Amino acid sequence: MEVDMESTEEIRKKRLGERIEYAGWALFLIMLGVLWMLPEEAMVEGGWLIGSGLIILGVQIIRGLRGLRFSGSTMILGVLALGLGFGDMFSFDLPVFPALLVLVGLYMIFEIIAKRRG
Repeated sequence: MEVDMESTEEIRKKRLGERIEYAGWALFLIMLGVLWMLPEEAMVEGGWLIGSGLIILGVQIIRGLRGLRFSGSTMILGVLALGLGFGDMFSFDLPVFPALLVLVGLYMIFEIIAKRRG
């Protein structure tokens, strides 16, 4: 019986994607645990949002670099988390809903350009 190389490659990619996602969740839980153990005065305003955004974006970037499909909507959430975190850190009130609209619109334009090239 001959093994289909495409299905073997798809299985390998699926397993790699699962490991990357698992590592992302592990980093998220470690970050939350460390932040909760810190004294309140040592906490950075928006630190958990910045950390979450970096983890989300990092996971998606690693997926892309490894030839795996990444989620544009998850990238939007990562950018939004970073923006909200830095807004908290610098006491800047980010208008969440309008910022989300801008990010979704930019993503839609990116998708149009990417499909045109592909």
